[in-house]
Amino acid sequence: MFAPAPDRRRALTVALGGTALLVALTACTPGAEDRHASPDPTTTTSTSTETVHCEDGSVVLDEDRAKVALAGDCTSVEITASGVEATAAAPLESLEISGSVNYFRVDDVASVRFTDTAEGNRVVTPSSPAVDDQGRRDVVAPAPESY
Repeated sequence: MFAPAPDRRRALTVALGGTALLVALTACTPGAEDRHASPDPTTTTSTSTETVHCEDGSVVLDEDRAKVALAGDCTSVEITASGVEATAAAPLESLEISGSVNYFRVDDVASVRFTDTAEGNRVVTPSSPAVDDQGRRDVVAPAPESY
């Protein structure tokens, strides 16, 4: 029987190992039909902004992942939902957030309160409100120059 030379044996081992690696990696790659599949409707977020009018000076935002522009004379805003992106051009007396990962832009707010269930929220304002933070990782930050 013929025994391959040591260089041939090494080349054959490397080639077989490379082929096995290629097969393993190809099995983990999604097929073309997977890459073009429609997104799951339960994880899709709306890209349109809804205008919400304050009635009696206050509003509660309780819809997760809502994009909201507040209109009218709001004096009090409460966010109980999570993933909300909201803006208010009119001055606010108070903002209370009990949800998580919300983003709120406001020109002027007197006080901001994060409840003990609030987490990861961000309020951006050029004003300097009084802050009561009972939550975790919440931030009230000055507006950037391009605000």
